[in-house]
Amino acid sequence: MYIKTTHSKDKDYIQIVESYREDNKVKHKVKLNLGRADELASNPSFIKLAKRLIEIAKLKPIEENSGNKIDIRQSSEGEIKNWGWTVYKKIWNKFELNILLEKIKNKKIKYDLNSSVFLMCIQHILKPASKLALYENQNIYINQPEIDLNHLYRSLDILCENKTIIEKHLFEKNKTLFNMSVDIVFYDDLIMN
Repeated sequence: MYIKTTHSKDKDYIQIVESYREDNKVKHKVKLNLGRADELASNPSFIKLAKRLIEIAKLKPIEENSGNKIDIRQSSEGEIKNWGWTVYKKIWNKFELNILLEKIKNKKIKYDLNSSVFLMCIQHILKPASKLALYENQNIYINQPEIDLNHLYRSLDILCENKTIIEKHLFEKNKTLFNMSVDIVFYDDLIMN
């Protein structure tokens, strides 16, 4: 195994990769995606982890500029980047939600409605939290564009205004994808005064 740096969208990403032979050809398999290089370099948890690995490998201990030994026995959990959203992106595209959101998007809207709504959806599925918590921790989702907090809140208004259109779209796509024939549908909508 070795550490590989991959360049994508003006950023460097660090991966742990394994080499193996298959049919007389050398192939590579990504074992672990560690995250963006610039974030890892300044992440105290990752630095402690690296120092602990050096200790386990019985290499020479690392010393700070002061000349004092660093206590590398104190390791903490590293920050884990999330790739789980890629599964949901396939479903998102299969249901053509990106196309629907583009249709219902008001011409005055200058931000990316699709990215905002998708980020809220994956957050709700993978790690439910408030919109503020999502905004503050959105960097855990690898290769997702950064979304402004106001755009998240504004997207909710658009979703609310177009609720019926979105529900009909999802029903039609679901019916088509699963070859359903529907004779009667019972729907209970809670109405509050």
